[in-house]
Amino acid sequence: MKRCFSICALYPKDHRFEKEFLADIWVAQGYVEAEDASSCFDDLVNRSFQKADLSDKYVIHDLMHDTAQLVSEGECFIIQHVSDLAKIPSNVRHLSIFTNGNISCTELESICTQNKKLLSLVCNESYRSSKHFAPVIDCWFKELPNIRVLIFNLSTVRKLPESIGNSKHLRYLGLFGSSTFKTLPSSVSCMYHVQTMKANGCKFKRYPQDEFIYNKDNFDRQRLRWTQVGTSDEDLQMMEEHIEWLPHWNLQHLAIDSYRGKSCPSWLRPDCLKMLTSLELISCKNIQSLSFFGPPFPDSEESKNIYHLEVLHIRRCPNINWQGLVTLPSSLRRITLVNFGRSTDHFVSCFHDLTLLTYLKIQCELLTLIPLQVWISNLQSLEYLWVCQNLLQPPRSPFQLFGLYILMTLG
Repeated sequence: MKRCFSICALYPKDHRFEKEFLADIWVAQGYVEAEDASSCFDDLVNRSFQKADLSDKYVIHDLMHDTAQLVSEGECFIIQHVSDLAKIPSNVRHLSIFTNGNISCTELESICTQNKKLLSLVCNESYRSSKHFAPVIDCWFKELPNIRVLIFNLSTVRKLPESIGNSKHLRYLGLFGSSTFKTLPSSVSCMYHVQTMKANGCKFKRYPQDEFIYNKDNFDRQRLRWTQVGTSDEDLQMMEEHIEWLPHWNLQHLAIDSYRGKSCPSWLRPDCLKMLTSLELISCKNIQSLSFFGPPFPDSEESKNIYHLEVLHIRRCPNINWQGLVTLPSSLRRITLVNFGRSTDHFVSCFHDLTLLTYLKIQCELLTLIPLQVWISNLQSLEYLWVCQNLLQPPRSPFQLFGLYILMTLG
């Protein structure tokens, strides 16, 4: 907890933090495991952070920020004025630069050559001349062999250097600025430990061959999130191609957020994701079908043993058409469905043998009917029930009316 709190000293007072960002940084530095990062953040919110406004961003009170700097003294340092260059501690491990462009590219290069043991570098500077700033980026990748977190503004740079492959210990790479790249350097495949690459506003037209080779035994979690995505046919086609090439072997947790493609990747099938225990689809507004729940081997014993899915979370995916064969695995323990598509009545009617289900949340205006047998066959282990629906049609029998009564009283 102390280390997670102290890393906040990398940023100036009143800086606004996003929960996901800080959690990723903590995991990248090895302070917490991925599954513990969220609860750690919540603990710090109760102790040190406060909501910035109505958004999902947080700030640290001035006094607590001073405490963070005191706790991390010597290890964390902020360069806010050119005069701070002479004050950089010799044992600094986490360094940030917030001078509003008042530091030259030559000085940026000298920082990394004199502080080669840096584990984190955050550069908030923006430069108009790619001719001068591109060598700085090249220098960072060459001269900082231990770097784990590297965040900078691309400015006008349109090509990343091949030296990016030198950063074999890099876990988090943050690229900011609106840049379009033909591809990534081929050496990116040497970045064996990268966990998060955040490229807000950037477009990559294609990926180099073998970028996604990795140690399959140590990779089980993937979160794909798109921001500021274009809506042209070219943009959507590019997105579908990108997701098709992404790694998926041995995945246990998969989250797809704000994907705008119409079709899912061909590997989003139970026979290709045999280890998957958690699946999240969030704001995938154009997806029209999800073949994951259509058994690849109908009426066979193999289809019963192919699923290990325990958590299903679908939110804001209004165009998925559930009319057709839907098979939900009996291994499911938690289901959250919010605005999850069309033919929702049919989807819910396919709830069978979910005897392990402990959590069920459904919110959908299109849902008009929940058959009584759904409750009878799935309530054995249910501990939490939350349903908000628009009953457009009256119950067709006393049994359905009784089911509605159960729904309203338990909900």
